[in-house]
Amino acid sequence: RFGRPAPIVSSQPVDALVDGLGFVLVLIGVLIRAVSRDWKISQSGGRLVTSGPYTDVSNPMYLGSLLAGFGLCIVFGSVPLTLAFVLAFLVVHELIVRREERCLRSEHGDDYDTYLAEVPAWFPSISGMWLLLSNSFSWMRSVPAALLRERHAIFGNLAGACLLEALADTMVMGWRVSHHEVVFWIVVASILVVSW
Repeated sequence: RFGRPAPIVSSQPVDALVDGLGFVLVLIGVLIRAVSRDWKISQSGGRLVTSGPYTDVSNPMYLGSLLAGFGLCIVFGSVPLTLAFVLAFLVVHELIVRREERCLRSEHGDDYDTYLAEVPAWFPSISGMWLLLSNSFSWMRSVPAALLRERHAIFGNLAGACLLEALADTMVMGWRVSHHEVVFWIVVASILVVSW
């Protein structure tokens, strides 16, 4: 059935590793999104923001959302659902990005066109990532404030990942086999919800 989770691998330790990768992608994605949003708000003032997280990717918030959503799909364990998510995300966000580009072009003109010509839209190049890491960490000062402001999204995404894992375990292994693990994930999700 489309979207139904299935174990990607039959080995429990490898499955746990894959789930861990999903959780890490959710966390990294939400952090990228939070820091990028906070940086843009703090730096904008009507100017085109091309520094910090925007040095190497013109859409770091969308990249963060893509990684978080992809991580949630990995946790759920459905390959068809993951492919459908990625395709739908890219189509919808491409439409949104095009509309935003028209607005930014009308506000910033040639500066924006130059920026777009120099910086990839979605994924940083390896050399671009190296430049970001080696140049300046001034934008990293915004991380604590961004995390505080975005804590609901961070905890919410992680709690959602825990609940998806519990659901996937129940669907794949059945309640009798998975009930201890399911209870664990529900408790972790509850702790995350109470924490925010």
